[in-house]
Amino acid sequence: MLEELTERSEKALSQLDTLVREELNYYEEALSKTMKNFNNLSKEDVQALKEFKEAMTVLLSSANTQAKEKLLKLIDALNRNAIYMHARRNTYWIEDATRSVRVYAQWRKSWIFQLAIYAAVNTVFPDILKLPDALALLQVGWRASDETLTHGYRGE
Repeated sequence: MLEELTERSEKALSQLDTLVREELNYYEEALSKTMKNFNNLSKEDVQALKEFKEAMTVLLSSANTQAKEKLLKLIDALNRNAIYMHARRNTYWIEDATRSVRVYAQWRKSWIFQLAIYAAVNTVFPDILKLPDALALLQVGWRASDETLTHGYRGE
């Protein structure tokens, strides 16, 4: 398991910048197309879309920095065999010697590794459709996918 974790961590680190850059390009392209296709947007809506894009840039940059730091520490600890490994039921967690990086691992026909990254921004996607308020009643009780309960926690 540790050999596979090392290989995957090194691969993740080598591809991280590319993945983040592609995600940033996606936001840039999607928001540019939105502004182009909704050509009757007010200046406030255009500004709100730009602020949303900037918030996503800050979020991804923060996550990228944190992921790099954690992956570097993890790879170093794995290479030096300076790790602690704990198990409970079918879940393992692997920590570096300083306990600043924790990876969760589960076996489900292959190893599934999770490295938690914590980053946050406050932003709202602007209401560019300007739908009637009556449609909001259709959403009463509906929960967005990022607000669902996962392992007993919201929006994990």
